[in-house]
Amino acid sequence: MYDGFSQGVGVGLRNLGRGGIGILVDHNGNDTYRSGNFSQGTGYYFGAGLLFDFSGDDKYYCSRYGLGASAHSASGIFMDFSGDDAYHAMVQAACGSAWDLSSAFFCDTAGNDRYTSAQHFSFGAADHNGLAFHYDLAGNDTYEGGFYTSQSNAYHGGHSAGIFINLGGMDSYPRPFLNNVSEMHNEFMFIDQPGTNPLQ
Repeated sequence: MYDGFSQGVGVGLRNLGRGGIGILVDHNGNDTYRSGNFSQGTGYYFGAGLLFDFSGDDKYYCSRYGLGASAHSASGIFMDFSGDDAYHAMVQAACGSAWDLSSAFFCDTAGNDRYTSAQHFSFGAADHNGLAFHYDLAGNDTYEGGFYTSQSNAYHGGHSAGIFINLGGMDSYPRPFLNNVSEMHNEFMFIDQPGTNPLQ
């Protein structure tokens, strides 16, 4: 685990200065992204981070807080628009994860994708008054680890909302999640439906 602070990240200096905006845009090619903590479309402490990749079969590697994640009054947005992609978080807090008054949005619009997170705070995870979306619009996708269903809002009281949506395809999940099933777990909404891609 190591700090990255790169590849579309907006970072503030906690308790010293609020963050700005970081944007990464890639238009084509089969790319491999490697970074550590706080990277790849992530915001930290009033920052906003954005990453947009428009084509290719891409591989993403991050550590903790990456791929559309946020912490401490920040926002993270990640979108990949095509290809069979692989997403790997070596720790957690990836692919649409929001912590402490933050919002996060992750979207993959096409392809047969593989998602891996080593610990249980990814894929639409929200805590301490967070709002998180994980949205995969098509393909036969595989998920390993990462799901978080026991929110705590001890920092501020109130509520969080974690939303996971996967449309189309024959998808594989760790227990207790199943393909073509919709259900609520505390403040986490899991939706897997055999729908069509609304962007096509």
